[in-house]
Amino acid sequence: MPHAGRLLPSSADIWLPGDLEYNISQMWTWAADEQKKLGHNPAYKWAEFRFDSKHLAFVEGLVPLSEPMIRPVSLDLETYRGSSPQQVREGVSLAQLAGLDAFVLLALNPQVVPKMGTDIPHMWVPAFRANWPGGRDWQYVPLLYWYFVYGRRLDASISSAGHAYPHCTVVVRRGVS
Repeated sequence: MPHAGRLLPSSADIWLPGDLEYNISQMWTWAADEQKKLGHNPAYKWAEFRFDSKHLAFVEGLVPLSEPMIRPVSLDLETYRGSSPQQVREGVSLAQLAGLDAFVLLALNPQVVPKMGTDIPHMWVPAFRANWPGGRDWQYVPLLYWYFVYGRRLDASISSAGHAYPHCTVVVRRGVS
């Protein structure tokens, strides 16, 4: 499936047999491995971003699949640049919220990762809500970005759903309602 533009890429929505923790771990590992193949420093997942069910879940209303699945999806990295995940979640349907497909985008297109923060915005992944270790408020969202201060690498962290940054976008799916 071809990209519709630099900020309108194609990806795949993939669900493997298993739970969210297993699926996100697999997609993160795939994206990280692709960075290694390009000769970049190992990808890094910050300690506060945990994949277990006490710290990561789908947003209210989204339910994980029970059967394995793969399907093409079209993503939009342009429309919600500079918006907060909270604002976007209030204005779009649940079906439009990108999830694992954002991780798959980086695995399938590893060359775009070093352009994040300049040509390509860092990416909020709005289909998920995250909890700070020891927290109970679920007010955080995964953020995928290119980190260049201590080593050029793909990073994953969490940040408040209410924050908006001009160099970040909330990734949504195109062509669904």
